[in-house]
Amino acid sequence: MKFAASIGRAFAAIVLTGIVSSLIFAVGFTVVGLAQSGKRDLTGIVEFVSAIWFVGAIIALACAIIIGLGVEWPKSYWLLKRSSAGWWISLIISLLAAEALLHSFFLAEIAARGMGSPDLAGSLVFSASAAAVGGACSAAFWWWLVVMPGRNGRGSTA
Repeated sequence: MKFAASIGRAFAAIVLTGIVSSLIFAVGFTVVGLAQSGKRDLTGIVEFVSAIWFVGAIIALACAIIIGLGVEWPKSYWLLKRSSAGWWISLIISLLAAEALLHSFFLAEIAARGMGSPDLAGSLVFSASAAAVGGACSAAFWWWLVVMPGRNGRGSTA
């Protein structure tokens, strides 16, 4: 695969990670909220998902850029050199990187302000699930857009 094609695919993987992971998290967050509240107003649901998706996309895109350039790009280069390393090792590395990134922000906030929120366990679960969705999406998009075409030597995903 040519270098310019790999840059384009890497950029696509970063953008798709930011958009899709925030959408998945917004829908999941809404489903959990609906299960707890029992309210079923369709207009309110759509507004809530779009608001969470918009805010989440900004945060997820910034995290996708950091993880993409700092972890996924070197990991993809390493995976292209090794034909034996597979999808699971890629997923584990991406999940660990996403968890480390989001929890470092969370822990820095706790260090700066003290305990932070009264619901520390809820905040940790929220950030851990957001990082898990982002890490899984990042691993998937980088695998299918960069690693697999590079291993096939064709530059296409088919």
